[in-house]
Amino acid sequence: MSFDGESVPEPPLGPTTPLPPGPPQQPVPPAYPAPTAAPGTAGYPAQFPKSSTYAVVSLVLAIGSFVLCPVILAIAALVVASSADREIKASNGWITGDGMVKAAKIIAWINIAITIVVTIGIIALFAVARTGSTGGFPA
Repeated sequence: MSFDGESVPEPPLGPTTPLPPGPPQQPVPPAYPAPTAAPGTAGYPAQFPKSSTYAVVSLVLAIGSFVLCPVILAIAALVVASSADREIKASNGWITGDGMVKAAKIIAWINIAITIVVTIGIIALFAVARTGSTGGFPA
């Protein structure tokens, strides 16, 4: 229709040319509900054992004791590791990290032993140098 009285043909209602095919449609995977409870529980959220934060901290301190403040960080690692050990034993299996605690204790004790041996060696070296002894070699 036109405003001046002339009749204009109306466009067809459907598309005159077919649309190009789009990308292939992916099948929609079936939606499964997220598990909210462990099998055999009455609707309680699933709970799994978690690692002890103290165990992780003690291991980081023990490894860091080789780089910064050997004795201080090693002793701190031993203190935190014993706290982690108590926490793990009191949790009845809900908190893990026994291996990290054991590794932290071993690393810390090795670091303390190395520090003691090096300190004794340095003291002995200075003691020999102070006395002027050449150890039997001609001067």
